[in-house]
Amino acid sequence: TTTTTTTYKHSNSKADINQSLSLNMLQPASEEDIAKALTLAKEKKEEGNSFFKEGNYGKAIRAYHFGHLQTLSIVNRSKGLPGMPVPQKPQKFSGANKELRGVHADLMNNIAVIQMKRKKWDKAIEWTTKVLEIDTNNSKALQRRAKSYWEANNLAKAEADVDRILADNPTHAQSLAIKKGIDSRYEVYKKKEAQAFKGMFDKKG
Repeated sequence: TTTTTTTYKHSNSKADINQSLSLNMLQPASEEDIAKALTLAKEKKEEGNSFFKEGNYGKAIRAYHFGHLQTLSIVNRSKGLPGMPVPQKPQKFSGANKELRGVHADLMNNIAVIQMKRKKWDKAIEWTTKVLEIDTNNSKALQRRAKSYWEANNLAKAEADVDRILADNPTHAQSLAIKKGIDSRYEVYKKKEAQAFKGMFDKKG
């Protein structure tokens, strides 16, 4: 009797990993995949919220990031990978899948809040922009990005976001305050420019 032994080789090469990931990304997420990702993401969101209330931003952001990875894996599978064909049957965001997309946005918004607490305005802008890429009308993300642009002294982009907010909510207090601050800074810049321009002609030749 001849015994045949088959040896399975586990490959960790970048090419094999990318190929496996690409094939997986082209497969629509099953209802089971969505349910598992949603459950874990919601748990991590609540865990992060608890840490946030305690002022433990390090543990909070780690929980939010972990939850975000769960939702991201499903959201990305609905659109394929960059440079690759999208799935033949794009996933529709309804039911549990729609709820997952909402949790996905919440987790990114929460990460942005912690970056704002840490005064990492560029990171806050990055995360709020990601939210707005999948939900253009997310008011929390828009308000937080406007605040972050303002703090980063990017007045033009702060003003653009503030104008969008005020178009829907003309009495939004934070946006009105930022708008007033932007106008004040522009006035200061104009005066400085006027002084510098005047000084050029005051100099004797």
